[in-house]
Amino acid sequence: MAEDRWMRKGLEDALIALHRREVGHSYTAFDGRMIPGYEDWDKKLGKKGNVTDVHKGAKPLDWDRVESVTGADWMDLEWSKPRPLDELRDTSLPEMGVYRTWYADYPYRESSEERQPLLYVGKGNLRSRLSTRRNVDGTHAMFSFSPPPEDVDSERKLREIEVELIGAHYVVSGIPPLNQESHEIYRPTPKVFQ
Repeated sequence: MAEDRWMRKGLEDALIALHRREVGHSYTAFDGRMIPGYEDWDKKLGKKGNVTDVHKGAKPLDWDRVESVTGADWMDLEWSKPRPLDELRDTSLPEMGVYRTWYADYPYRESSEERQPLLYVGKGNLRSRLSTRRNVDGTHAMFSFSPPPEDVDSERKLREIEVELIGAHYVVSGIPPLNQESHEIYRPTPKVFQ
């Protein structure tokens, strides 16, 4: 079922996403958070950096809008209009947010009834991260982005949203985004018109 890191991480993200959907929040030790009461134990072992995070995490996304992973309202986020990564320089972006990339013609045309799989779901500084995706996925790959939801005011909360999006893609498609975890399952050459 999960024969490599790409599938294992996708399955893990799907389980976390389903937990968030069913329970209403991420599990207590999500993304290295310390379970309350273990801080002193960790300090005795000389570990640094793990602290109890008493702040509430990001609330789960809207699973009524899970089906269309390239849709304008996927998971009820405020996705930008899709554009080719070639237009990144001319696009106004918020500093932070989540983003997704895909090929408009893989494996089906967007007008077909088959679902388009995503190439990648990410988070962070949008200009920097999307520039990296342009180098990996090519300038012909499509992208759209969403600013963080109002309750997302930390890197960890943004990570919760990213993991939920990757997990939702896995639930809908049966696989993680195609190039997640440096997998690069698909990378077509751009069409050259003469």
